[in-house]
Amino acid sequence: TTTASPTAAPTATTSSPTTTTTSTSATRTSVTAPATTASQATTTTTPSSPLARGSYEINYTHVVTVYIGDLAVRMTGWTVEGVGGGGNYSFGKFLLNIPPQRAEVVYKAATEGLRLYVMSCSAGRCQTDILPINYTAVGFLRGAVTSRQVKGQCTYMGHSGVSVEERGVLTQEILKAVLGDLPGNGTGLYVSSLCEVSGVPLTTSGQVYLNVTVYGQLLTLRLDVDSKAVSIGEYNATRYAQILAEVKRAQKGGA
Repeated sequence: TTTASPTAAPTATTSSPTTTTTSTSATRTSVTAPATTASQATTTTTPSSPLARGSYEINYTHVVTVYIGDLAVRMTGWTVEGVGGGGNYSFGKFLLNIPPQRAEVVYKAATEGLRLYVMSCSAGRCQTDILPINYTAVGFLRGAVTSRQVKGQCTYMGHSGVSVEERGVLTQEILKAVLGDLPGNGTGLYVSSLCEVSGVPLTTSGQVYLNVTVYGQLLTLRLDVDSKAVSIGEYNATRYAQILAEVKRAQKGGA
């Protein structure tokens, strides 16, 4: 399942709900990117900015290239990540090019309490999941951090922040998302470079290295990931309520 979890979910507790998965027919799967109303200030982030307040909505673009031996598969897309005191939300669309076919995946996710409700749809079918709140929906490069090092200053979209190099390992939840319905297991490492403003990543680039076993065969994969914010705005409580209602309804088979 390609799910891109809200990038700054609230801190997890030791109580993690059991992951559940169902499959339903898609009747409401359209996802439309919001109009770009970017906060492109020419000064550094101030306490009145959405990022400094920790209540914001960011529209990102993503390019992911998967290398399996000599084969390269490119996936492009966009996501919107909303973070606020009422609950986090996320939605987006990805296009996967495997010549001669193109696959489109749309997803929506929202948090409530200690749970993250996720719905992803492709080819007229939807899959739903209930995950721990610390799960990262699209965070190919945000697993369990093993080291973080500040490299200097960075500026993006007029906001001044810090340049960070991050290394870590991928959690089993993220590996499951990469494998989808394939029966398998494995390990993964990642290294990424981020430009963070008030602790929020506005750009992320790096590599993921995976060793997975599927049907008894060992596969080595590399993912190159490039994500950039294209607009920054205010947290949208109405959008959060709409997405939460839709993904919870999907859990009951009414996507």
